[in-house]
Amino acid sequence: MKIKLVVLSTIVTISVLLSGCGGANNNATNNAPPAADNGVTAAADPETLYKQNCTSCHGDTLSKMKNANLSNVGARLSKDDIHTKIAKGGGGMIAFEGRLEANEIDALADWLAAKK
Repeated sequence: MKIKLVVLSTIVTISVLLSGCGGANNNATNNAPPAADNGVTAAADPETLYKQNCTSCHGDTLSKMKNANLSNVGARLSKDDIHTKIAKGGGGMIAFEGRLEANEIDALADWLAAKK
């Protein structure tokens, strides 16, 4: 009985942790206010997208994960490489291709590529 409880508890914990990464509701991006006068729609505002989809794993300061520090990712990866990583995932990161629109992935890739 005790083993079953431990196994069940472990499964629940793993499920909660996995659902936290990128588990934002995409409908929330449509209800966000427009970005400041920079011509970017709220749905493609990279800071809003980051907060809604990435902070659970990468943190508010982009550096929560030692091996996935995004605070200077533009110095290590090109915009195209960042775009591919966001879209396709890999190396422990989930793919956002089915979760975010193409223009949202583009906006995030541009924003992150500027982090040098």
